[in-house]
Amino acid sequence: MDGFDHRSYGDGFADVYDDWYADLPGTAACVATVLDLAGGAGTVLELGTGTGRLALPLRAAGLDVRGIEGSEQMVARLRTKPGGADVPVTVGDMADVEVPRLASDPPTGPVVDVAVIAVNTLCNLADVAAQRRCVQGVGRVLGPGGRLVVELFVPGDGLQEPGSDVRVRTLAVDRVVLSVERHDPADQTITGQFVDISEAGIRLRPYRLRYLHPAQLDELARDAGLVPEHRWADWTGTPFDDDSTNLVGVYRRPVG
Repeated sequence: MDGFDHRSYGDGFADVYDDWYADLPGTAACVATVLDLAGGAGTVLELGTGTGRLALPLRAAGLDVRGIEGSEQMVARLRTKPGGADVPVTVGDMADVEVPRLASDPPTGPVVDVAVIAVNTLCNLADVAAQRRCVQGVGRVLGPGGRLVVELFVPGDGLQEPGSDVRVRTLAVDRVVLSVERHDPADQTITGQFVDISEAGIRLRPYRLRYLHPAQLDELARDAGLVPEHRWADWTGTPFDDDSTNLVGVYRRPVG
């Protein structure tokens, strides 16, 4: 998609993100899992902080939460929420992992105990080089025994052939939202727009995903020096199997 960059998704969805996605199923389970993986304390880095769906409850649970977010508009929404002004966020491309620093941090920078990339956010890095750079960057900032947790959808049989699709997301008296997608299995990409039509005019909300198969995620983690620890079908720890449509992968930086 011409002109699409690390800001595009967030800028396109910031004004509707909380209405469309803030109540995603599994949010509470995700927070509980990350809190457990962090041992109830420590520093958590969320890549793709958005408007704070995870960052705010994780911070409220007592964790030192820091974020990376590509869209200033998303961060502006975060700042309007209770506690949102207190979450340090690096605004920039999450392929280049830069953990926000505090005055209390050691000179070498903060040590991350858990890094979280939730709800297909890694797929928003729309080529394998950017995804690899991101995971390797996480590997460098994790402390010994630190963990990377990634949530992804599992590509199904419907993505084996190229094609296009148009679906209706919203149909109301004064508004229509269409989802328009094109799929390229050779590149493992889904390029699309939500076309938001109302009496106020037309708003385009672009997205581009480079999806991964579970083995490909394992390879990225391995190349970053991380070893697989858990593979679940959801945030409650349901075992992953061949019929799973969602993947939560936990990877650990070895100690020593």
